[in-house]
Amino acid sequence: MEHRALVRLAAENAATTYAFIAAELPGSEIESGPGWVRAHGPLLHSACNFAMALDSEAIPECLAFVKEDRTRLLYTFTGGSDPAHDPDVRRVHRMAVMVEESAPVAHPLPELEVADAGRSAIARFMAHQFFRNMSREFRDEIAAATTNAESLELVAFQRPGTGRIIGALMLGRSSEMIGLYNLCVDSSDRDRGVGRRMMRWVSERALAESRRLTLQCDPNLVPWYRDQGLRELVDMHVWSASCGS
Repeated sequence: MEHRALVRLAAENAATTYAFIAAELPGSEIESGPGWVRAHGPLLHSACNFAMALDSEAIPECLAFVKEDRTRLLYTFTGGSDPAHDPDVRRVHRMAVMVEESAPVAHPLPELEVADAGRSAIARFMAHQFFRNMSREFRDEIAAATTNAESLELVAFQRPGTGRIIGALMLGRSSEMIGLYNLCVDSSDRDRGVGRRMMRWVSERALAESRRLTLQCDPNLVPWYRDQGLRELVDMHVWSASCGS
């Protein structure tokens, strides 16, 4: 597949997944147009206050939206116009967008099984892993939104017969892509191959569905995901307004 087309599919997967979560946060509104998706809501977090520009033509409109409120973030993808020249915005983060390309590097893998857990239990586990330093109220809101976003598949893993969740992930589907989000492992079970075994499960699911696996990750996690058979596709830049209310 042509690089540009693959980037667009990966960007659309991210936009769709972010919007599904934002739509379930109380009071949030989602809007979309040609090449963009945006959300705004009362929760003072970018989970429901963002704009995502899928192509360069959408950046000016998304930028104007983000400048209205400093809690909002703008997501852009390398290859389009860069808003860095605008004195009212600053780049606050960069994430690597990756796609599955090859077989993973061989490693010994632990025995895991999919846990028979409800959406709410899985969502609470993920919220605790990613937002443990945030307030209980905030974690509860994120967990509730994740639970209610039923278009997204939540999967938990356990060691056989234990009944205790030690890892979880979320899958978002769009067009030809399956997006991996929120892969996390309990702190007491890290560095034991659990994440690799979960990745193997996701790869098998993508293959069974004839979809391409994509994800976004922090740059420091790129080497680990390369070992799982993924490659960098494009960068997703995160911008914040230095003006606004």
